Amino acid sequence: MTDSADLRFLLAIQDNGSLVATARALGLTPSAVSQRLQQLEKKLGTRLVDRTARSLRFTQEGTLLCERGAELIRQLDALSDDLHTRRGGLVGTLKVTWRGAATAEPAATRARAATAKNLFMSLFPQ
Repeated sequence: MTDSADLRFLLAIQDNGSLVATARALGLTPSAVSQRLQQLEKKLGTRLVDRTARSLRFTQEGTLLCERGAELIRQLDALSDDLHTRRGGLVGTLKVTWRGAATAEPAATRARAATAKNLFMSLFPQ
């Protein structure tokens, strides 16, 4: 069976529409994304994505895993938020945007995101 990290990874591929875009979004190399996808497919014993040099298409199994996996991830995140709320902490997703991000170099984008994350984590370590 797969774990939540695998589901989130597969959903990232679905959301980004290509392995290269997924690599960019996750701060990985395209080769690392491709290898991780191959490992996941081997682990599950089924092909999840049909890929060519120019496109990718989810198989029926990949589509099913994304559909059900997305619901499981939503439930896990809601449970985590509920537990965190009971402890009196902040809950939710931190989104950071800035002017010019779309045209910035990927390394600069990751550096700015890391700086914002580190600042937030220093203020709210839990």
